Amino acid sequence: MNDVLKYFRTYHLPYSPGTTNDDKKLVDDSDFVGKEVVITAKMDGENCLDENTIISTNIGDISIKEICNKKMTVEVLSYNIDLDKLENKKIMDYQVMSSGDDWYEIELENGSILKLTGNHYIYLPELHIYRRVDELIIGDELLYLPSN
Repeated sequence: MNDVLKYFRTYHLPYSPGTTNDDKKLVDDSDFVGKEVVITAKMDGENCLDENTIISTNIGDISIKEICNKKMTVEVLSYNIDLDKLENKKIMDYQVMSSGDDWYEIELENGSILKLTGNHYIYLPELHIYRRVDELIIGDELLYLPSN
């Protein structure tokens, strides 16, 4: 069984609509005042990539496994869809989990393979949307940032 990187816990804002008694909520959001804040939709479940996935960082290409095991303080090459540019972003948290059976392999035009869970979201730049891996359609063009 492989280990994989799991998306870290996301807390609800104190005033988030639709929260329930078992939701984790921030007590105070004052830490965000005056800082850059990136807002994403909160998604439940495990959004995972295989541990052998190579990530482009500010210090070179490194596997997710090595980044997590060493808790490396690197910046990951990311695509900012609002600014339409590549940029490095700091890793916020680490979590390694045992993999389940919900794996999909995506073969890219260059022959490389991405291995991800079905509920991992992929950006489709032509449609300007994110779509779950298990909902992709043959021919969807995804945004892929190859390692250097």
